[in-house]
Formats: sequence, C-alpha cells, structure tokens
Amino acid sequence: RHGYETIIYEKAPHFEDPLTPLFLEPTSHRPAAWSKVDALLTTLARGEHDWVMWMDCDSFFMDPEVSLEEFVARAEADQCDPAVANVTNTDLQKLHELVKRWMAGPPGGGAQLDWYLDLLDQQIDHERDASNSCGNFLDFPGEPPRNRTLGWDDWLFKQGRPQLLASEDGLMLNTGIVLVRASTWSWRFFQQVRWMTFGRSPVTQHPWWEQTAMVYLLQLPFTLAHAAGVARLPAVGDIGPSAEHRGFAHACVMFSQKHLNGYPPIVASALRTHEHFEVGDFIVSFSGCKVYSSQEVCNQLFLGYFFQVHDVQQLEIDPALRPWL
Repeated sequence: RHGYETIIYEKAPHFEDPLTPLFLEPTSHRPAAWSKVDALLTTLARGEHDWVMWMDCDSFFMDPEVSLEEFVARAEADQCDPAVANVTNTDLQKLHELVKRWMAGPPGGGAQLDWYLDLLDQQIDHERDASNSCGNFLDFPGEPPRNRTLGWDDWLFKQGRPQLLASEDGLMLNTGIVLVRASTWSWRFFQQVRWMTFGRSPVTQHPWWEQTAMVYLLQLPFTLAHAAGVARLPAVGDIGPSAEHRGFAHACVMFSQKHLNGYPPIVASALRTHEHFEVGDFIVSFSGCKVYSSQEVCNQLFLGYFFQVHDVQQLEIDPALRPWL
C-alpha cells in the first residue's frame, strides 16, 4: 500500500565483515534475537533506503492507513528545524562511503578494532553538522562517562537529530519494533552493539539479549551523567519522558506504547505498566504472550487480530498462509 520494500527472514541472518573472526562462539549458540542487529546492518550496508524498520514476527500492523513517514516527521518536528530534511541524501552518500571502506578493511588486513574506531571517528564532523538543525539537546547536568571501547564518546553524546525511533514496554526499552535512519551514526551504533558480543562476552547470553547492549549505549551513560549532576545540584530534578532530562540518548526518540507496541489484554493485564491495544492503534505486539498464557491461546489471539485487518477469502489462495486458516 505504501510502496515499502519488505524483507522477511525465515532463518536468523548473520552479517559478515572483516570483524566477524572476533566472534569466538558459534553463530548457532547466539540467541536468535541478536539477528536483528545483523539484519539491520545488512540492510544499512545496501544503502537503498533513507530509513529501515525492524519488526518482530510476533507483531501485526493493525491500521494500514498509517505511514512510517508520519513517525519520522513527528520525531523531527519535535527535535529539529524543518531544514534538517535536506541532509537525507548526504546521509546515504556518507554511509555508502563508510561501508565501502569498512568492508575493505585496514591496509594490513585483519580485525583491527582501533582502525575501525578511527574510521568511525572520522564521521563525527559530518554527523555533528547534520545535527546542527536539531536544537540544543547536548547539555548534561553532569559530565558523561567516557569509554571508547564501549562507545561512550562524542558521537553518542553530541547527536541531537533523531536516528532511532523506538518505544518501551512495561519494563524497559523494547526493540521488537524500531525505525532506524540510514546514516553513519546508525552504522556505528549497531556495530557498537554487535561488538559487545565479541570474544566470550556475558552480554551474548544475557536474558535481555541485544536490548542489554542497546541500553548500555542509549541509557546507561546518560543516566550516570544525570546522577552525577544531581549529586552536585539537587535542583536538577528527576529524569523521564516529560522531564527536562530524559535519561537516554537524544538521538533516540521514544514513542508511547500506544504508538508502536500495544498489547492484547491478556498480556497487558499481567503487568500494570503494559498498555493494552485498542481499535485504531497502529501495531499490536504479542511479546510475552507465552509467558502469561499457553501457545494454543496465543495462536488463537494471533489469528483473531490478524483477521481483523485481512480478508480470509483472499488469504485462502496463498499457499504460504493456507495452513493457518
């Protein structure tokens, strides 16, 4: 309806680049949730779209009239001058140039992390110029902690333009549905997330999977900076979506659950901080359904919501969907 390219993975994808040898655990040992990082890097590397969206297989679009451009426009309107739209083509050009050098690797060959970090640092001036139209989002009540290996550096702290659109569930950041700008910033972000699983890393098997690494980048250093500021000046106040200091990266725009991941009542009722899906909401998410119910009940919920927006008769002729009917 909206002309978007759709890529469906039936098996977990695995992104390959010169740094791949730094993984010491077999790919088959990695929880499947990490594959969304590989899928996003693969699509960003192609450089064919201004924005890329990841959607878990346990979610459905419920309002086909809503376009993804509406979310991007809202995020940019909240944080940026309208002139920011003019840098989109430059983003793709710079991303293409970065990926080309990235895949070629260092002159001496091998997986040299310092060389790749230097390459990423060379993109900071462009990213800062592109962010200039997005207001003053760079002030912190305390000095942000810095760790180059983790990625806690200026590229993260001094980016005010929306690069990643997501939401939270009743507990934390939810990466089941994310929109990602095709930019050098996004490439670095997901590479830094990926790097947290190099070697024999405890992050790989963490029960929050890739969300752990993303929280380490998007939230932890900003929360620590805020805590340091409050220690010096208690009047700084608390953090939160409506507070002056939000507690997460300015490049990450958090939408409400009602926008991106409302839950069926059987799931929402299990946690008071989950918001339940209502007719007219954009997406319904079933993450956590099997925790609070059975697979059979969840399957019936899938079908019930699916057929609210799809014609059964048209699906009967689709061999891939017929077994579900």
